[in-house]
Amino acid sequence: MRAYSTIVNELDVSIPLRYMYYPVFLLRRVLFVIILVLFANSPKIQIGVMSASAIFMIVYVTVIKPQKEKIMLILTASGEGILLVIHVIQIAYLNPD
Repeated sequence: MRAYSTIVNELDVSIPLRYMYYPVFLLRRVLFVIILVLFANSPKIQIGVMSASAIFMIVYVTVIKPQKEKIMLILTASGEGILLVIHVIQIAYLNPD
């Protein structure tokens, strides 16, 4: 377990929902790739699904609080917030057709 201590040390493993952060994070990345491939011609669906996943991650990080350190929670939520803002900006650049 020492080899993985850096990864595990930053997570709060007291509640199962908290230590599910990495599987949720990886599942979100897989969803991103699948959405890019399956909906290549539907940017509105891509933006919608990715915005929803950013909102989900913001809620997950702020409600469940998977990291032990408060600064990591703030940085993770901020990163997801920035991604959400980028997705909202992308809506302005969509073609109307």
